[in-house]
Amino acid sequence: QVQKAFGDIAGFAKTTHPTNINESMQPILDNINKPSRGGNEFIDVDAALGYQFPAQETSYDERDLALYALSIGAAANPLDEKEVAYAYEMSPRGFQPFPTYGVTPAIKALLDAARRGEMAPGLHYGFERVLHGEQYIQVHKPLPPKAKLTHKAKIKDIWDKGKNALVVMEMKSYDAAGDLLFENELSMVVRGAGGWGGERGPSGAENTPPAREPDRSRTAPARRLQ
Repeated sequence: QVQKAFGDIAGFAKTTHPTNINESMQPILDNINKPSRGGNEFIDVDAALGYQFPAQETSYDERDLALYALSIGAAANPLDEKEVAYAYEMSPRGFQPFPTYGVTPAIKALLDAARRGEMAPGLHYGFERVLHGEQYIQVHKPLPPKAKLTHKAKIKDIWDKGKNALVVMEMKSYDAAGDLLFENELSMVVRGAGGWGGERGPSGAENTPPAREPDRSRTAPARRLQ
């Protein structure tokens, strides 16, 4: 760590010039009153936590919605008008966007930003370390058949899980009128990035399956359209 940052440690590019004893002591007092949350070579919690990304724009149309619906198994019965409405924009029942499609443009915005090299300050790891942990979506109004979206994201939480770290990103998505359409919360497990002694964060009850046969089971083959 010291070797990597030696230029900053020994350099004078960021020096300050206090004019009295009070000004010279202020940085020390600030550090005492606001202790560091810690981190390591992969994550600087103080730098990353709360960071708000620049707004990003994406768009979708009926084709995107139909492909998503088919990919999750909608319209398995082409004679079922209710099912077909999710995958056919000329359906007699009217086109019905699947609400969970809202996850897709949010993830796309995140990946597009990563391709452009846009990362939150303090996050020093690549996608090869990241596992998708959890995904939460809240839909505030029905999705229109097509839309131009503006996404506003921030680093909401960073937890030390021991060997690994958990980075939680919040992303709110607005339509062209500025109305909140849906919001996502994405939890990313960063392998090998924990262990700095930080807070572990909330934990739910351990989900241990009972040692018996299941109450009911169903086998469904993947369809050709999926």
